[in-house]
Amino acid sequence: MSNKIITLVLNDEDVRTLSAQALSNVLTRHARNNEKNIQALNTTVGSENSEEIKEALNQIIQNHALVAEEIHNLFPLIEEIEELLPADTEVIEDLPDLQEDSSGVD
Repeated sequence: MSNKIITLVLNDEDVRTLSAQALSNVLTRHARNNEKNIQALNTTVGSENSEEIKEALNQIIQNHALVAEEIHNLFPLIEEIEELLPADTEVIEDLPDLQEDSSGVD
């Protein structure tokens, strides 16, 4: 795995999108590698060579460890996601001295 540490300035609205895309990339890469590793395991199981089978299983284990590390590396970015808060709204109470409007509603 090759990593780069970068510093960049983002609009607050872009942090969520960037986090989602980065996580999607990690999971897509993991699924692609896992599929290859499972195919290799299926091939080696037929060979009846226990060393080849163990090596194929180790590749699967390493792939899972790698995805765990990559997800962990995204934590600082994910921590910057702001909560989705409801829009600022103001509750206006009816005042007792209001008159009925033309709609006929008090």
